[in-house]
Order: sequence, then structure tokens, then C-alpha cells
Amino acid sequence: MPQSMFGYTQEVLLVDMLSSVGRFIEYKLTGQSEYRLMVPFEGARTVNTDLEGKLQLDEVRKKLWSEFSVKTRWPVLLEVKAPPPAGWKAGFYHSEGNMGRYQVNVMGSEKSHQVTVRPNLATPVFRAILAHELVHAYQTEKKLLEQNRALREGMARWVEYHFLRETMPKQAEKLLQVRHFTFGKSVNTIVAYEAEHGREETLKWLANGEH
Repeated sequence: MPQSMFGYTQEVLLVDMLSSVGRFIEYKLTGQSEYRLMVPFEGARTVNTDLEGKLQLDEVRKKLWSEFSVKTRWPVLLEVKAPPPAGWKAGFYHSEGNMGRYQVNVMGSEKSHQVTVRPNLATPVFRAILAHELVHAYQTEKKLLEQNRALREGMARWVEYHFLRETMPKQAEKLLQVRHFTFGKSVNTIVAYEAEHGREETLKWLANGEH
């Protein structure tokens, strides 16, 4: 089966199928199951292929839903390759330049999310960039913050910040030192709001969209 618009490959389908079989057997033996097939590259320090990216995608989506109530309905097409040039603004977001890109694909009545993340990133960084782009996917589906570009980008960077904060706190702090006066200010505004009001109220505040 070639890679489809749903981003699956033969290898990923095989991993999923074998994981399902393992969960079934574990459930029959113990009454509970959290079995998941581990493949050699799953614990790799960097992410370099579409298959490695797909395994990270599943985990990132779970975390986005459980911690930020962010969930997308449209298929996600993830490619691990150098994103197209983003022009002068890329350096304002990351000193390394353009690390990820999001766009929506429309084919007739069908819509999907196209996400591109640079290869050879440390796994925590890859996950954080992927989460950032998936927040943009969520915003697209919900038509969230369409009239406020600063908070739209700030929300994505806020989630990216939290993904990095757990394992790479120094890298996370760098996100709060963005040079761009608008986007840099917005992520700090959201972080400050969360510190005062908590995560749940922050999500409601962002969902309101009128700031």
C-alpha cells in the first residue's frame, strides 16, 4: 500500500496491527492492556524518517488532547523533510530558521492537514515543533483566532513551550525570548495569563478569540 492521504505506510499499519494483537493477548491474560510494539528506532534521539515521525505523531496527538483539549478531525499528512523557505520571518521564530510548516489541503469536499517538520531534530524538539503545527491545524478547523495573528501564533508557541519544558527547560525558555515584538509578546502574554488563571481558564480565554 503506498502512502495515502491519511499518512499511513505499510510499516506503520504493521506496527499498529501487531500492537493490537499484543493488547488483545495481554487483556486476556491480565484483564488490562497497555501493550504497544516497540520498534528499534522508536527511542531514537533524533527523528529522521516519515515512519519515525508517524510514531511521534500518535503520541503528540494524545498529549495535545489530554493536556490542552486540542483535537483535530481531518486527516494529518506528516512529512519529515526540510520545510519550504519561510522568508525573513523564520529567524524571528527560531534561531535555527524554519523548522516546521503547516498548510491545509483541499480536494473537492475533502480537507486534510499538511505538516512538514525538519529531519534530524532531537526527539523532544521534533515533538514540540509538531505540536506547534498541529495547534495551527486545530485553529484552522475551529476558525480560532483568525483575526488575531499574534495570539494565533502565540498559542502555538505556548503549547510548544510546554512540550519542551518537561525535558529541555533551557530550550523552552528561549521561546519566551523571541525577538519579534508582536509574536514574542503574545506567547509571554499567554504564559503570564496561565500563571495567574490556570490552564483551563487560559484555554477558554483563547477559545473566546476576542482579545
